Amino acid sequence: MGRYPSNPARREFLRALAGTGGAMLVGADQLRSAEVDPRVAQIVSRTIAVDMHSHVQIRLVKDPADAKPDPDIDLAGEMKRSGFSAVCETYNLDFAGAEASDYYKYFLQGLAFEDRLRRGITCAMR
Repeated sequence: MGRYPSNPARREFLRALAGTGGAMLVGADQLRSAEVDPRVAQIVSRTIAVDMHSHVQIRLVKDPADAKPDPDIDLAGEMKRSGFSAVCETYNLDFAGAEASDYYKYFLQGLAFEDRLRRGITCAMR
């Protein structure tokens, strides 16, 4: 039976990853800061960051009379705080108990919700 050659680069990477994870657990409070370092803010302002898969709870209803208020989400503020340039929202329509005739209605409700969520967000070319 032959011997497989070891991969020291992979082992070093895994060792560093485990050490970093442990250090984060031990010193997690020290990683948070009340103020944003201006150097970090400068890097974020020059970086394009995209959240490619984000879920926001959309309250789809069969009867419009059952509609509840939208969740209080300041998407523009959250994007600015996190440094995201774009967010790709995801909403699921194929849930259990839905009738085929309701999917289009739920789809339109989802689009309307997304329009309300994006109020206050402006597009700017960099």
